[in-house]
Amino acid sequence: HPLFQVMMPFNSNLADTAVRLPGLTAEPLAEPLEVAKFDLSVNLREEFGPDGEPLGVRGNIDYSTDLFDHATAVALAERLHRV
Repeated sequence: HPLFQVMMPFNSNLADTAVRLPGLTAEPLAEPLEVAKFDLSVNLREEFGPDGEPLGVRGNIDYSTDLFDHATAVALAERLHRV
């Protein structure tokens, strides 16, 4: 039995995540998940423009296809959007 089955992190970070070294620039690269890490994971993050102005909240939902179907995940995303 896992410690928890649902995760919902919210990242609010104004800092640029790129790493800059002399002659080298590195940025995080999102890798698509082949398997859900948890039964349900709702990942939210604030987005900001170049001058720091808020652009809104974006996110994604990862889910176990053994427990949820695509239509259920879409319905959950739509409900969260309304909130």
